[in-house]
Amino acid sequence: MVERLAITEGHERSLGSCVASIHESLLAAEQAADGNFDTAMQLLSLGTGMNRRVLMSGPLLHLCSISLVGTKAQRCYRSIILGRVNEALRLFLGILHTIPLIVVESGREVDQVRELILTAKEYALAYRWNFIVRIEDSYNHVRQQELAAYFTHFNLQLPHLRLVLMNAMTVCYVRGNLITASNFAKRILKTKDN
Repeated sequence: MVERLAITEGHERSLGSCVASIHESLLAAEQAADGNFDTAMQLLSLGTGMNRRVLMSGPLLHLCSISLVGTKAQRCYRSIILGRVNEALRLFLGILHTIPLIVVESGREVDQVRELILTAKEYALAYRWNFIVRIEDSYNHVRQQELAAYFTHFNLQLPHLRLVLMNAMTVCYVRGNLITASNFAKRILKTKDN
């Protein structure tokens, strides 16, 4: 026996077709909402590349809204301002791992999520690069200048880009590479116009 569901406009749809559409869904959120946690975990594992143990141990077990993830992004920016690089990297990676669990309701929210993905990715890559710079031999001055210059090519927000440019300019100036230092100074001046 197939039960009937009343839809708001007076149309009827069978319960079997609703269940079938959920079972065919490739969204982990819909699978979890339906109680199919194993399927949801498999979809998350495929979508994020993380194994089941990591998914179960992290704060990924609840669905998120765009406003909650936006709040996390603000915490990331505060960590950057306070100079807590490790915390900022951890928070940006957490945002990237939370992205598959965000439930969006409009096209505007989809655009916000896309922008958040790009921002979190750039910052996560930039701060991982920052760790490489720290690990590199500090006595190899040419390499330090090269790494500082590479760090300026990430798509960071303007205040953070200015800090990175100032650092690269300083590293080059201290090492006597005045032409490259002047190029970084020019880039800093160009950012002042924005």
